[in-house]
Amino acid sequence: MDVIDVLGVVGRVLLSGLIVVLPLVAWQWVVLSSRHWRGTFGLLDATLIAGVMIGVAALVDVIPAGTFNFEAVVAPGGVWDLTPTGFLRRAAAMAARGVPAMAERLVTDDGDRDLRVWLSLAGAVWLLRLSAGLLRAGVAHAGLFLLTEAATFVVSIYGAIYAGLLLIWLFNQLNVWWLLLLIAFVQDFRNNDPPYFARLPAATGSFALYAQPPPPREKKHKAHGH
Repeated sequence: MDVIDVLGVVGRVLLSGLIVVLPLVAWQWVVLSSRHWRGTFGLLDATLIAGVMIGVAALVDVIPAGTFNFEAVVAPGGVWDLTPTGFLRRAAAMAARGVPAMAERLVTDDGDRDLRVWLSLAGAVWLLRLSAGLLRAGVAHAGLFLLTEAATFVVSIYGAIYAGLLLIWLFNQLNVWWLLLLIAFVQDFRNNDPPYFARLPAATGSFALYAQPPPPREKKHKAHGH
């Protein structure tokens, strides 16, 4: 294998990785770019939390029975042993079925009402956020606020579904390397302050792509008495 062949292999791997993470970058871009119009309430984004809660419920409904255990996830040739292209096709199909499957369960197969309680909690969290945000936005910006809130809520639902499927697929692809990563994470947490894994996303993660630099602080000049 010559140098060109090696570059081709590396390029295909990097391109596949980029395509796989693009949905997560898009999710993040929508959330961060809409904050100017939505406003922020501390460190926790209630809309994001509510959307993820619903996405998790939809993910549980859309995963085929018997495929969410250790043996099924890591099995070679199993349902999760997919190429990047195959994973993207399956993730798109499962994400499209997620919310309808959850709604069907809510109507026909929620005897203990566990799903209804979970979704009611998510809805209450988002309604509280909407109420507080509307009071802050006022009549002039209410329409734009509601539009960006709805966009953030929707992408959070489907982003959570995709992120869950991606984690399962990566577990299959990495297999025993997960154990080595876990050991490295524990050792890093014990020996570094702050941990390297905590510094890395801040330095190179996609959040940094959209981060706005803080405004320069004005220097205070001390008054000198005569």
